[in-house]
Amino acid sequence: MIEQNEHAESQRAHAKGLKVHVRLVSIPGYDYRVVTLRSATTARFSTNHFHDTWHLLTDRGGAFVLGRLLWGLSLKRSYGWAVLVEGVHLVPTPFEADPALPFLIAPQGLTRVDKDGLEALVKRLRKPTSGATVRWHTSGLPDARADTEGRRWGGRDWRTWQEQREREQVRRVAGLICYSAPPDVLRARALEVDAMQKCTGTTYTYLAEHSRSHHAQGENRGLRGLSRHALQRQSRATRGPRRRHDTHERCPTPIDLPRG
Repeated sequence: MIEQNEHAESQRAHAKGLKVHVRLVSIPGYDYRVVTLRSATTARFSTNHFHDTWHLLTDRGGAFVLGRLLWGLSLKRSYGWAVLVEGVHLVPTPFEADPALPFLIAPQGLTRVDKDGLEALVKRLRKPTSGATVRWHTSGLPDARADTEGRRWGGRDWRTWQEQREREQVRRVAGLICYSAPPDVLRARALEVDAMQKCTGTTYTYLAEHSRSHHAQGENRGLRGLSRHALQRQSRATRGPRRRHDTHERCPTPIDLPRG
């Protein structure tokens, strides 16, 4: 019930569009437009590597946010757009408590995801960059939810969909987990992630599951209560030991920590 209430509050907060930061990051010969979440966004994510597969972990609230990030990114037609999830929005893995790696999502054919480009991007992100807060629009997403064929094939015929799926990639490069796919595949994955909100237990969807491989390169996995438990831990850690007269537990709030 607590998670359902928090999920409903998150949906209402983003009803007019998810607010994100957009930073213009220039490297020699190329400009990236890097989208990051605001500190007020309570969604939390984690990552781990198991059985040769990179896992992106979140819960229902995170699925709500991630689905919209994927959908909005798939609609971009100009070069250089990418979504980066890092800093306070990453929490240790719930299994081994290992630190999570930042992950980057990019549309293939529109954004550089080669090793040299991403290494230059990561190096440049360590320095101050210009940016602005904007609303992340996801036009067409509500109508697409009812389109089961669109959810399965990205709105294309089966053969075209299979060809585009073969181009999906999940790999570690420049200290990031990089997921890249054609825009139609990003849209289909957005719908799959968005549907994870309806699940009350553990659920998953595969990424980059190629016909030439015995396992998927990546997986979106939904875990119940990941964001809520992470916020509670962060709140306790920053609040310190409770004084004797402090008899009531405070509600967890987003903590605006320095970016990692």
